[in-house]
Amino acid sequence: MISYKSKEAQKIFLEASKNLDEYVCSAETMSEQTYSDFYKDKENPMVFVQHHPLCGGFDVYRSRMGDSIEADEDITNPSTFSYVPDKKCTSSRPPLQRCNFSGQSVFYASMSLKTNFKEIDPKNCAGKEVYVSKWHVDEDANANMFRIIPPEGIDMEEDYKGYLKIDKDIEYPRYTTEYLRKIGNIFTNNRGSEKEKYLPCALISNFIYEFCYTEKPLFPGQSSRYDGILYPSVKDQDRSLLNVVFTQRFIDQHVRLKHVVKGIIDNDLMSIRMLEIGFFNGKEIVWYFPTTLKNSIRINRYLYYNDKNEVCDTTKGQLFDKSHRKVKDYHIGFWANIDIWMKQLTEIPIAMGNFNDIEDTSSFIKTVDDWCIIRELTGWTLESEEGTINITKVLYEFEYKVTLERIESKKK
Repeated sequence: MISYKSKEAQKIFLEASKNLDEYVCSAETMSEQTYSDFYKDKENPMVFVQHHPLCGGFDVYRSRMGDSIEADEDITNPSTFSYVPDKKCTSSRPPLQRCNFSGQSVFYASMSLKTNFKEIDPKNCAGKEVYVSKWHVDEDANANMFRIIPPEGIDMEEDYKGYLKIDKDIEYPRYTTEYLRKIGNIFTNNRGSEKEKYLPCALISNFIYEFCYTEKPLFPGQSSRYDGILYPSVKDQDRSLLNVVFTQRFIDQHVRLKHVVKGIIDNDLMSIRMLEIGFFNGKEIVWYFPTTLKNSIRINRYLYYNDKNEVCDTTKGQLFDKSHRKVKDYHIGFWANIDIWMKQLTEIPIAMGNFNDIEDTSSFIKTVDDWCIIRELTGWTLESEEGTINITKVLYEFEYKVTLERIESKKK
């Protein structure tokens, strides 16, 4: 194994650093096909360090816009939400992206739901339909990841909040840290044309995917192979949100779908209003829509207000409606309009942006509390020996249960 501080290491890293400069410059002048063909068989294209093991037992998230799902695609099939099958790849599908060439299919995902929302294209603004899928990496999986350290993670300023940072226990010489910094700059670059931004990244990514070392590693921190790449989201200035890209091989062997949420991107662009949810049962995705059970509604408190917007103590008088009839059931204003309220309640479970805790249909059933509905009142009064008070509205605080109802024959 070569020491990082040896003359041999210095020569290797300096040569590899020149290669990185060349990859960036060539991306400005070459077409994608010429670029790929020119470099694909390059000997010693880069130094493979910064191995980052990811033990199994964690979840990742993917998004797919509703309008990208074609007529012949089946949303009960997990492959619809996974990487693009090779048989469906064309010269332009998938398009050139940060970790793949055009027509090359890999599995992009985010390490958190928050990151996933960040990665949704801002052009796909509020109101657009989206599918967010949750995938589980098997407990016995051990993903060998190539770690991309952003420049901030190498400088290690005091306010750096990012997860990916250089190992301070290793005293890297300057030529090593500068090499790592260049890779970090390439992967976090968000300027220039799509070709200038993505070609160098896609090339380096392919070097990583295809790397296979059967002998002893050259340097400490080098893996014999890599299952994917761990890199910071360019949409996050703090570099604290992480994305991953896995090879098809790793996905097929170690990753399975948990569920898919169909929803509408909310105004904050960081959550979705859930419309439907599909759970994978091992064979297909079974779809459900959230619904409210009428018999689960429990009123916890009611508050009557006067014309000064003050809460009145209804125990100190008698309540009368606009026809001056005694009101015996103070909940009547709620139950008399239950069908109207139910229409509103169907929208409440939809407004769920965080569904990390949803594992199956049973875990979806939950009690929603501290919800309120206000009913405006005209001509109502609260009468006592002290006088008459005009009542203008009533507020009901209540709780209810949200459950799921299965959608039959859901294919598109």
